Amino acid sequence: MLDLKIINSVLEQLEQERGIAREKVVEAIEMALATAYKKEYGQKGQIVHAKFDINSGKTEFSQVKVVVDESTVVFDPEDETQSMTTENAAGETVEKDIFNPEHHILLAD
Repeated sequence: MLDLKIINSVLEQLEQERGIAREKVVEAIEMALATAYKKEYGQKGQIVHAKFDINSGKTEFSQVKVVVDESTVVFDPEDETQSMTTENAAGETVEKDIFNPEHHILLAD
């Protein structure tokens, strides 16, 4: 369990002695928590954010997904690249991402 008094004391000390803003340190803590969560529980391609409540000590994790529709992504490609180049009806070259359920969510969903 986190000792919030010690954390607040350290944050105050960093702010006074080093001039580091409290918000920047909390942001760094949140990034570290998100990285640790993703390493332990995440899957490739996930974007995970953490929100640390300095008053209660609780951390909330969320997964960020990009909203796409069927016309902007390619499903089940032959190769494992990150994007594909295709032509649209007008003959223009369009680069489409390969649908990844850990990174994308369909507009219909």
